[in-house]
Amino acid sequence: MRDRKLIVIIGLLFLLLLSLGILFLLYQQNQQIQNAKHQNINIIVAKHTIAQNKKITKEDLKSISIAKNDVTFKVMIANEIIDKYASVPIYKDEPIRDEKISKIIEKEDLNSTAKIAKHDLYNISTKLFRNPNYMLKSGDKIDIVGVWGEKDDLVVKYIANSAEVFGFLFSGILEEKALKVIHKKVKDKKTKKEIETTTTEFAQEMLVDTDEDIITAIIEAHNKGDQLWMVMSGAQEREKVIETIKQSVQVQKPKPAVKKKKRRSRNYQSATIEYGTDSKQSVTVWK
Repeated sequence: MRDRKLIVIIGLLFLLLLSLGILFLLYQQNQQIQNAKHQNINIIVAKHTIAQNKKITKEDLKSISIAKNDVTFKVMIANEIIDKYASVPIYKDEPIRDEKISKIIEKEDLNSTAKIAKHDLYNISTKLFRNPNYMLKSGDKIDIVGVWGEKDDLVVKYIANSAEVFGFLFSGILEEKALKVIHKKVKDKKTKKEIETTTTEFAQEMLVDTDEDIITAIIEAHNKGDQLWMVMSGAQEREKVIETIKQSVQVQKPKPAVKKKKRRSRNYQSATIEYGTDSKQSVTVWK
C-alpha cells in the first residue's frame, strides 16, 4: 500500500516537472519572438524629396535603422535603386519601394499635355553631338547623321529619320525644352540689396521616342567615328546635308602616340547646318 502511494507521488512530481519544463520552453519561444520583432534592420529612404521621373543617384539616398516588425515591404539595397527613375514623387524620409521606381521614365508624362510615348524612351547625352540644337522642344523631330572614316574615305550616313524628341533631362528632371532660363535673386556684396540675375542652363540629356534598333545604330555610329550630327527633319535635302558635312569635316590623321606625351587632338572645320527653314547656325566642331 505504501509503495503504491509512493509511486503516485513520484508520478505527480514527474508530471509537475514536465509541465514546468513545457511552460519554460514556451516562455523562451515567446521571448525569442518578441526579440525578433524588436530587432532593428537598415532600410534605404529618400534623403530629400525626389521628383517624379528623376534619375535616382547615391546623393538622393540615406540609410536608417528601424524595428524589423515595422517593415511590411521588401527591403531594397542601394545598388537596386541607383540609376533607376522615380515613378511617382518620393518624399523625404520615405522608404524606397520597388513599386515606386522604374528602369525607364514612365511613358505617361503627368504634365498638362499627358503625352504618351509611341515607342520606347531612350536618353542620349547632348555632348555626343557635334552641333547640339538647344532650341529644340518636346515634339520636334530630328534626323541624326553619323560620320566616320578618314578624309579620303569619309562616310556620312543618316542613322535615324524623324526621331521624335520626347523631352530633356536637367539633372535627371524631365523638362519640355532644351534651354532653361533661370531667374534668381541674390544679394549684392556692395549694396547688400537683392538683385535679380538671369542664367541659362542647357539640357544634359535628350529623351528620344524611338525603337531599340535605332538606338543601337546611333551607338555603333558614334563608336565608329565619335561624330553625330542632328538636323531638323525636312529642313534640308539629304544630299545637301551630306555634301555640307563631307566638305566641312576634314579629319586629320592623328600622330602616333609618344610615351609620356599627350597625343595631339584632331581638329575639324566649322560647318553650317540648318535647324529651320529661315534660320542657320554656324558651329565649330572640335575634339
